[in-house]
Amino acid sequence: MFGAQTPADQITDCVEKLYICDQKTDRVAIIGEDDKIIKIVEIGEDITADMRSQAKKYIALRADYTKPEFADVVEYIITGSNNQLLSKHYLSSEEPNSIIPDQTPFYLKPMPTITRNEFVYLREKCREIKKYRDSKNYRNYFAKDVNGKLFGYGGACPVCGFESRALNCFGLKDFEVEMLTEDSEKTFRFSLYLCANDAANAGGWLVTGVSIGGMSPLTWLEEIKSADLIPPEFLFCHISYRTQFTNDILGSNSNTAGDVMFDSEKGELDIILSPLMAAKWVEDNEENRK
Repeated sequence: MFGAQTPADQITDCVEKLYICDQKTDRVAIIGEDDKIIKIVEIGEDITADMRSQAKKYIALRADYTKPEFADVVEYIITGSNNQLLSKHYLSSEEPNSIIPDQTPFYLKPMPTITRNEFVYLREKCREIKKYRDSKNYRNYFAKDVNGKLFGYGGACPVCGFESRALNCFGLKDFEVEMLTEDSEKTFRFSLYLCANDAANAGGWLVTGVSIGGMSPLTWLEEIKSADLIPPEFLFCHISYRTQFTNDILGSNSNTAGDVMFDSEKGELDIILSPLMAAKWVEDNEENRK
């Protein structure tokens, strides 16, 4: 009817008259004066000039169109035909993909300075979710953001750099290391959020040293609990370890001489703690002191 060069005022006139009534049918009702039906037309059927001159409303008789489908209906009502000029501007997917906001790798986000109140909140969150630690989904809490400023591990494995937006590609692995003090030997416990392969491989790690923010873990625990502002440096951690493995010769069991244990080369790992993981480290070691 209007053709390719449809005037803007005619486009506006058609769009302002467009309504939807869910009758579950791919048709358009052309309504005239006093809400009388002029004609119900099939999509693509010719809309004559006389019908347009009388039309007060165009009612699409379906309410469950996707955006591209509705764009085709709008184009039909405006031009009298459908060449998919409007719908081609929509992506092929009808629903957007959903991702966890925190799956953006940490290196794409600014390092935060954490306030005392924020860290108190994080520790409370760790205590709150601890009741789910026997659930296979417990690990997922440490991949998610807890507010718009803080971030977790979900985007990249700190060992191999593997990146994924799929949470079940990662696992939460617990470690411990013995720390010598002037009075005694104390155990420092910590967790890492690793890809599935490295989480399995880390089962053979013998952790030999941990430094956090340039401090020993025990000093770090005291400093981070008392700081009014926790600087980004408190989230930088260096871990030293050796990987132990056993050759199971001819299917022998651990009680035979066939099993030989080896130490591989030493490994070192520099990671950036998520604020939530840092809070978990504090809580896990508080729990061990009781």
